[in-house]
Amino acid sequence: MSIRPIACGGIFFVVATFLTSCSDGGFAEVRGMVRFEGQPVENGSILFVSTDANSATEWGGPIKDGQYSAKVPHGTMKVKLSWLKPTGTKRKAYEGANSPEISDMEEALPAKYNAQTELKLEVTRGTNKKDWELTK
Repeated sequence: MSIRPIACGGIFFVVATFLTSCSDGGFAEVRGMVRFEGQPVENGSILFVSTDANSATEWGGPIKDGQYSAKVPHGTMKVKLSWLKPTGTKRKAYEGANSPEISDMEEALPAKYNAQTELKLEVTRGTNKKDWELTK
């Protein structure tokens, strides 16, 4: 009995696994809906923050009409959601006579979904679908 075929098979498995994991760069698509009190978040953002102590990297994308899609690495991610809305007041964009006026904006979502978030998502290979139903 020869060990060579078994060893070659084991090496092939390791190489195939490595190449498969490299083919998607270790990233997966995460997509879904974000609603606050039943209403789609019109123009917001979603941010995925690595929980790995060795990595302070962030990934994310826009939320448009409640829908989002982002490429995110595999692993456990902390999730931050933001929805800036106009306050109704305006201010100058910068100092000077020719400065245009812009709307003041404020965060419409409670801090428990952004600055103080405890939301997490385990990102796995392939497409990950996750809807977020947020409440006050």
